[in-house]
Amino acid sequence: MMGEWQWQPAVIIPGRDGLFRKRQAVIVPGWDCIAHPCGQYGCGKDPGSSHGRHNDEWMFAVTNETEDVVLTLTINSGVTPCCAPEPPDASDLSCHIAWPTSREQIKINAPPQHCSFVRGGCYVYFTTCLGARKFGEKYFVPELKTEQPEAFWAALEARAIELEKSARSERADTKWARCPHCDATGTVARKAT
Repeated sequence: MMGEWQWQPAVIIPGRDGLFRKRQAVIVPGWDCIAHPCGQYGCGKDPGSSHGRHNDEWMFAVTNETEDVVLTLTINSGVTPCCAPEPPDASDLSCHIAWPTSREQIKINAPPQHCSFVRGGCYVYFTTCLGARKFGEKYFVPELKTEQPEAFWAALEARAIELEKSARSERADTKWARCPHCDATGTVARKAT
């Protein structure tokens, strides 16, 4: 199915303490399991189990200094292994954070999800397809592919700063604790220390 992610070298912007200073692009290779079945999960053997076709994806990530908040933008490249290229389009804008933001996550002791960007896993704080499309239309330069201009990166960082501020204000693990008396059927407010 999917090949190995191709991580472009990260760019660290020095002297930006407290800001998003790491920029990185990743190419996620597309696939054509119709012409070349991968064999995973019955692909090519069992009827209806083909993974179909999917284009390469270009992912752009900005990471804060403490590496606990990452904003990613996914662009469908329009390049599919079997087909004529189509125009690229933005499909996902997601904020990955290292802490829970809801009382429910504390209550059920929700573990972080596997994440390729936040060490130790993440909670997806915010995701939007429409927001990605609007961002892509305004800032993404298709001809430059993964080599985007400064205006693109600056806009992505500005959005990340907004989301980080909001996510930190909703940080649930500083407000709530699992109730030790009710076997996780409730939460209690944390006392300030």
